[in-house]
Amino acid sequence: MTNRPILRLFDSRPARRKKGAPAKFPRPQGTGHYQQCRRFRHEFERLEAAFVRNDAAFELRQDPFGIAPERALEFVTAVPIGDFGRAARLVGLEVLSEIELVEDYELPDDLIAEHPDTASPTLYATMPTQDTLSRLLWLWRRFQEGRKAESGFVPWWSLFNMLAELRPWSPEDRLSVGNRTELENRLPFDDEDEVRLELELWPTQNQDKLVQWYRETEARVAALSGRIIDRR
Repeated sequence: MTNRPILRLFDSRPARRKKGAPAKFPRPQGTGHYQQCRRFRHEFERLEAAFVRNDAAFELRQDPFGIAPERALEFVTAVPIGDFGRAARLVGLEVLSEIELVEDYELPDDLIAEHPDTASPTLYATMPTQDTLSRLLWLWRRFQEGRKAESGFVPWWSLFNMLAELRPWSPEDRLSVGNRTELENRLPFDDEDEVRLELELWPTQNQDKLVQWYRETEARVAALSGRIIDRR
């Protein structure tokens, strides 16, 4: 286990160098809060349901694709959001990873109607707690009501305006289809054969959380009759 940032493994592809100076276009503004509220109403309703449900943790464990507190939550935006890390910290939320997605990531057609070449899809991975989830929902409700962002929270309004996806972290965000196929081909046919794996924890500045994740990971390895060869 290492403390290096989580990196996505992409399939290699040839690239051509672009010649000349890049064209300068106005920064995309998105489709407006009305359209975005309609697009993400269901996702934020699920977040709120997870927060207020009496036994949310148990019920959401039955739904591996559900959104739950303490599970990595991703925001995918059409363009990078300036100062988002600082704005996230104002609600107690840590950005665990910021990843520029591949060029063929498909954005909603209406999200950037003008100058689509300015799009640069970016994924922000976070892990909300009950408290930070409550603050996040408070911000969303204010955005939904058409209110202006308070001082320090403007990046949140920019994120809501340019949001393309809101979803839990999944294996697809770590490995492409080609990478997963290659790994499957390397697995032994005999289930009794040992397989050496490298497990990587989320990068975090919270040492208490890091220690907790280490202990939980070690317990799961032991429960599967595995053994830890090395750790860093």
